[in-house]
Amino acid sequence: MAQIVITIPDEKVQEALLRVSTSMGYADNILDENGNSIPNPQTRAQFVKSEIIRHLKRLAKNAIQAEAEQGLSTQADTDTDALGIS
Repeated sequence: MAQIVITIPDEKVQEALLRVSTSMGYADNILDENGNSIPNPQTRAQFVKSEIIRHLKRLAKNAIQAEAEQGLSTQADTDTDALGIS
């Protein structure tokens, strides 16, 4: 399976994860099912990875939908022209 690799200098990894995860809405503590604040079981790195994957999936879905809509539009034009209305 193909992989996408993002390279960050070792000395900058923690700073990058902190800044990126914070900008994406990561919380150090979350609420459990009883409404109690607990440490987030998902690490910042796991959170950033999951958010990047979610974003890429959304981009792919949007592209597929746009292609489908274009195809429908083209087919509608063809079908309308086939009616022979002048």
